[in-house]
Amino acid sequence: MRILINDFGGYPFPVQLSRQLASEGHYILHVYIKNIKTPHGNMEATGPNLEIVPIILKSEFKKYSALGRLKGEHEYAGKVKYIIDSFKPDIFLSANTPLFAQRVLLHKCRKSNIKFIYWCQDIHSIAIKSVFQKKMLVAGKLLGNFFKNIERKLLKQSDHIITISDDFDDILLSWGISGEKISVIHNWGPIDEIILLPKSNNWSRRLGLGSKFVILYSGTLGLKHNPMLIAEAAKKIVKDERILFLVISEGIGAEILQRQIHDMRLTNLMVLPYQDYKDLSMVLGSADILLSILEEDAALFSVPSKVLTYLCAKKPIVLSVTETNLSAKIVSGSNAGFCAAPNDVNSLVDKINILVSDEELRKSMGENGRAYAARNFNIIHITEKFIDIFRKVTEK
Repeated sequence: MRILINDFGGYPFPVQLSRQLASEGHYILHVYIKNIKTPHGNMEATGPNLEIVPIILKSEFKKYSALGRLKGEHEYAGKVKYIIDSFKPDIFLSANTPLFAQRVLLHKCRKSNIKFIYWCQDIHSIAIKSVFQKKMLVAGKLLGNFFKNIERKLLKQSDHIITISDDFDDILLSWGISGEKISVIHNWGPIDEIILLPKSNNWSRRLGLGSKFVILYSGTLGLKHNPMLIAEAAKKIVKDERILFLVISEGIGAEILQRQIHDMRLTNLMVLPYQDYKDLSMVLGSADILLSILEEDAALFSVPSKVLTYLCAKKPIVLSVTETNLSAKIVSGSNAGFCAAPNDVNSLVDKINILVSDEELRKSMGENGRAYAARNFNIIHITEKFIDIFRKVTEK
């Protein structure tokens, strides 16, 4: 089959799927947006049957500007439409794509008789409603309903939908979408790409982290996160000079934390820009605890993929997320770490302190997480699930 994988964010696990599909003899073209403040996976094409094409916009994609975002989405979709005409895929698998760009691409595929599979990583309209209803009340609710109608229509028009959580299915079914066109495939971490390295490695030594107990947050810090939770946790532990909160991120959340380092005099908080993906194993190796946060209302429409990467690193995880979120169910169910209620800084600090004082517990939880990843993140088995869906869709 000829498969075009449209991975707007350029994350590690979709491109791993592309590589595996190509290794099994399918012709794969993988596209993603290059100039956006998001950590990308390994985007170097290797082996036959695989081409990875970065989409470069005229200027950086502006996530938090309504007009800039709209322009960026349409520019991105226009460039991908041209690639569709050139590559002529049988299947178009679309992930992480904002709704206006998704609409343009779906219409293009329908017009070109290409099977369109909506890989639902987030439910965008619930996220939009959550953000804007806090700011604009009635107007925010109306805006959320406007995007809900767009999103529901796109999902109904898709040839198939792949969701990442059963919780998403309940929402889609309530929207009147047929359960027959929905399949669940949980996201995964790139376990084969994460080498278990000692705390003292070239990257950590370069930053002088060897003597520090490192609590690492790595990934996006956007509107569905509360960066102040990290700052407040750091403030409560600031007197323990062994401990360092290390945040690797860019954008609005990282900027807030940079200001808090000065305003709150946080000598135990360091913020770095996104690091080269080639250094990921060293970055994770330098950590003693891995941290992830998610706002309570965001648990309805998002599952943080960074947690799945964390599981591969053989390090204990501390989450600030509602217990009903899939990431919390995985971490708690596999005994790979602790979960604290969203925005409960005291609970978060308590969980951190338990791990700081118990080396054996850190070790056992890290081993449990890695064991979960080994059982569930086999890319060959995951790819089989996608291929089964591709075949069913193309045979209709």
